[in-house]
Amino acid sequence: MVDVTAACQGAVLAEVGWRRADGSVGAVARVPLLDDGVPVLALTYDERALAEELAASPSVVLVVSDAQWALRGWEPLAIEGRAALHHDPDGEAFEATLVEDELRKHPPSRLRVDSLLQRREHWWYLGRLLLRLERRRLLPAPAARTSPEEGVLVWDAGEALAVDTVAVDAWDATTVRVGSLGGGALAAPRGAAACLLRHEASPDLERRAELQLRGTLDGDRLAVTERRGAAALPAVPGWWQRLRAEKRRERECSRAIRRADRAG
Repeated sequence: MVDVTAACQGAVLAEVGWRRADGSVGAVARVPLLDDGVPVLALTYDERALAEELAASPSVVLVVSDAQWALRGWEPLAIEGRAALHHDPDGEAFEATLVEDELRKHPPSRLRVDSLLQRREHWWYLGRLLLRLERRRLLPAPAARTSPEEGVLVWDAGEALAVDTVAVDAWDATTVRVGSLGGGALAAPRGAAACLLRHEASPDLERRAELQLRGTLDGDRLAVTERRGAAALPAVPGWWQRLRAEKRRERECSRAIRRADRAG
């Protein structure tokens, strides 16, 4: 039996898949946190649209598969459930139970909320949208990924989502062939909506790259209908680019927090 607490504690990044309102499937990579043994995502307010999509989805999967970013005690994990959204615009709940876990895993947060002074200055970063994975059930644990060339495939299995880690023949193809890293056959119904996720990060997690391929499955082939993101890491930004990006994010978070406060 997989130890959910140990797996999440040892994972720096996790893959999150969900069923979208239009029937398609989405997937992203985010930092998994734990609150009293419950997996939690703590998104900043510039990701409110994503948080609301996850909360509205009838099925959300959280996957721990990336051996490159594993800490002590890590092991592959896949769990499925519902994401309950809690607004924490002042960051009280995040600061009380989750911030230390994030600081341990996420170097960019250490530049913003590693001290009381930083937290006052970056109040917009402390405010969070907390998504707790509830009514959980364990899925078969996937094989570990050891290269960014390998992907995480999430598909609609009917009542809920299913997931596997896969080798990919050509990420730029219109029909992508995939094979389970565990060696078995993909148990996906023909025509199932699916999303294939590839992601990579720089050692300091400052630079991130995510590529989502959405489409439908036919055996071991994904017919791609939509591409989002990019496979390659962006170039190292200069100080002016960093400053502009930080100010832009501050504005977006601040606006979203003020809207949340007005809405009550």
